[in-house]
Amino acid sequence: MTDNIPGDVSTRCMCAILDNMRECLKTNNFSYLSGLIEEVQYRTERMEDAIGKLDGWEGVRDLEKKRTRLKEEISKLEAEKARPIRARGIK
Repeated sequence: MTDNIPGDVSTRCMCAILDNMRECLKTNNFSYLSGLIEEVQYRTERMEDAIGKLDGWEGVRDLEKKRTRLKEEISKLEAEKARPIRARGIK
């Protein structure tokens, strides 16, 4: 990276990198634009990896579906239990 880029590269946020890209456009100095693009790509890949590691989210969705099915089953069983024995076909 060049001296034109302020701040420590390892702790910069995406907004700071994008601001540097806008500065490239304003000054028509594209000498370090490719480095900024690579930095954005690297950071977004790290974010995507971190999101991918949150695989518990898929498990949560599966549990929600299972919970809904169980609630429906419980409702059916409670409704059946509330009916008189003769209506259920039990002698």
